[in-house]
Amino acid sequence: MFLRVVSAFSCLSAIYGLVQYFDVDFVSWSKTGEVFSVYGNSNFASAAFCLGASTSICTLGLFRRKEKFFEIYFNLANFLLLIFVTIQTKSIQGILGIAVSFVVLSILLIRNRYFSVGMTLFGLMTLLSSILLLGFYGRGPLGTMIVQYTLILRREYWLAGIRMGFDHFFWGVGYDSYGDYFQLYRSDLVTEMTSVGLTTNNAHNPFIQLFSTLGLVGVLPLMV
Repeated sequence: MFLRVVSAFSCLSAIYGLVQYFDVDFVSWSKTGEVFSVYGNSNFASAAFCLGASTSICTLGLFRRKEKFFEIYFNLANFLLLIFVTIQTKSIQGILGIAVSFVVLSILLIRNRYFSVGMTLFGLMTLLSSILLLGFYGRGPLGTMIVQYTLILRREYWLAGIRMGFDHFFWGVGYDSYGDYFQLYRSDLVTEMTSVGLTTNNAHNPFIQLFSTLGLVGVLPLMV
């Protein structure tokens, strides 16, 4: 049921993304020329489309029933539509997420028939994924080839938030005060990458954001 609900709502947001792609949007947003549906940001939209595509392909691969033709065709059409709008966001994270979901689902299906083969593929996927992830952060054998500047910067946002949280362990630095403390807790690498004046008001991670601003008291409910 959960997968069906996510697929249905993702279809609606994908259709609105299609409206933006064809430049017939009926809402006057502050930004134009982007496919972001109702998420306000193409990166957020890419991640949301990825979630919808993943649930659709999982419904097809794991939970389909021969007698439910409408559900099969709906999820297939929804999957293809979501892939299209994900590509149109021009954000790589959604495309990578869909690829990972497809590979994981394929391995699960193979493992159900050939356990040893499936586990071998899972091990290879884990190894390759680790190499790719390290490469995006400028580490490992692919570090100089696929390094992502924005991911390195985001990692520094996370580290600054973690430092804030541990220095103000129980109560944090104060609600919505991450930006007030960022320059104090950022590393020298941030200054070298950007400038002295760079600041941000969000750690770009909900757990770290709550830990840094509200401490243990704030992050525990989210973890639970």
